Amino acid sequence: MTTAPTPGQFQTPPFWASTWNAVLRLVNGPPAAPRSPGRDSLILDAAVALRAGRVDDAAALLAPHAAALARDTAYLNLFGVACELRHEWRLARRFYGVAISVDPAYPPAQQNMRRLYELDTFGRSNLPPALGDAELRRNRTLYRTHDND
Repeated sequence: MTTAPTPGQFQTPPFWASTWNAVLRLVNGPPAAPRSPGRDSLILDAAVALRAGRVDDAAALLAPHAAALARDTAYLNLFGVACELRHEWRLARRFYGVAISVDPAYPPAQQNMRRLYELDTFGRSNLPPALGDAELRRNRTLYRTHDND
């Protein structure tokens, strides 16, 4: 049972709650379809928006694809980073946790979960938020280099 927030208590915006509920419904569904070039572009565009501090733009890019990418670790991790940048710590922890449950060996989600633990326990962390786009950027650069040959 949910109680009404007290004055001054932060309330999760409906957008994030509905996105989280969609992920919960779909996370136990069938595995995601094979990666497509459109998925990589979406992840890269959202990561660029997050790096530029445009959290709302990143969320707007990611939100329409919740059903298709509910089991995609990079997608879940980026949503967690967006939540973290909006100071929605519990929701960020949930997204990172789901990403880790989908792929326990996904380093960016593990680093972000470790970061939240350090922030909560010690009040600081030396780890930056991990967007998980480094491999995609590296592959995109290598791919374009080979096309030009």
